[in-house]
Amino acid sequence: MDFGYVLENSLRYPLSDFKKLVILSIPAIILQVMTFLMNFMDFTIGTNVDSYIENASGMDYGLLLMGLLLILLIYLAVTIINSGISIETIKKSFGSVELPDFDIQRFFVSGLKAVIVRIGYFIIPTIIFIIAWALLMVTLNSYYYSDSDAIIGLILLFVIVLALIMFILLGIMDFVAIARLAETNSLSEAFDVKNIYNLAKQIGIGNIFAIEIIFVIIMFLILLVFSFAGIIPLIGNIIMAIATTYLLLANARMISLVYQSRLVPQYNAMYQPGAPNYQSRYADESGNQVQGGYNQVPGGYYPPNQGYPPNQGYNQPNQGYPQHGYNQPQQGYNQQNNPSQSYDNSQNQYQQNYPNGNPEQSGNDSPINDNQNNNDLDFKNTDSSNNDKKGEN
Repeated sequence: MDFGYVLENSLRYPLSDFKKLVILSIPAIILQVMTFLMNFMDFTIGTNVDSYIENASGMDYGLLLMGLLLILLIYLAVTIINSGISIETIKKSFGSVELPDFDIQRFFVSGLKAVIVRIGYFIIPTIIFIIAWALLMVTLNSYYYSDSDAIIGLILLFVIVLALIMFILLGIMDFVAIARLAETNSLSEAFDVKNIYNLAKQIGIGNIFAIEIIFVIIMFLILLVFSFAGIIPLIGNIIMAIATTYLLLANARMISLVYQSRLVPQYNAMYQPGAPNYQSRYADESGNQVQGGYNQVPGGYYPPNQGYPPNQGYNQPNQGYPQHGYNQPQQGYNQQNNPSQSYDNSQNQYQQNYPNGNPEQSGNDSPINDNQNNNDLDFKNTDSSNNDKKGEN
């Protein structure tokens, strides 16, 4: 997998249409503006909520709870919509280089599925981690600390480390499952653990882990730069909303490209070293015969440019000759570049180059053999007609 290409393409992708980027940032802008208003009223969650609840009474208490519930619902809705934007971006990247159009209904449905997938993959290690951490804190804070407490503490610490390892492994599985959900739009496919694991092995578990670490570092640096914009009231919040949406789209594009990388042929003998721009790679490459990358078929996706490049033999897009047959222009019939290997129309003959000099490697059902049989029949008919004329004379 080309890490440099994936990272560069992912970071450039959200900037391809700045207008759409701003439109897709609307949910994040709403959340940031709401955060600004809460800070402006000195009503930040987790700091002053207790004091407000203690001083509230009657109707004020009810309004306070309704306000908190509304804030929680808005935060949850924005989270689901942003997850849907990520899913739709992954899906769009399978066949296009454009950003997805804003469709809040589609985003919400896709985002709800994505949240279900992430909860399903992380619920078990989360529960194990919380229970082990709570028991460890109770053990360490016990008044009477004995040797048995130390042993229990070591066991709980081991369980916590095990839960963290599970988080890493299931994070890799979730990476592929989200891409699979975007491809199939099926929760059952996303939870097909065996298939997800096989897909992860095809991509490379180490590749997924490495590019996630690299991308997290890049995201942290970008957010660190844009965090200084928070000094500007309200405008800084809007800038941060656009920046977070930019990273959301870049991350989704990265997931899509990494998921598609398993389909890129590593060793393709069809393409000659001197033929530029015809190595099939990812979406938006200039040499792709179908803009956007991979063509969707009932069995999944297959990479473009599986035929001959132009001016190098027969130009048959999406379908080349089998590896054992006529694979390269030098081994096939090239009517343009090599006359010695083409048909000789003047004498109704042709010269055939067999791979490795063995004529048995050519299939009996090839179009060349059919042409040879047809020519033989024509010669026989010509001879018989000449004999008939001689008989008449």
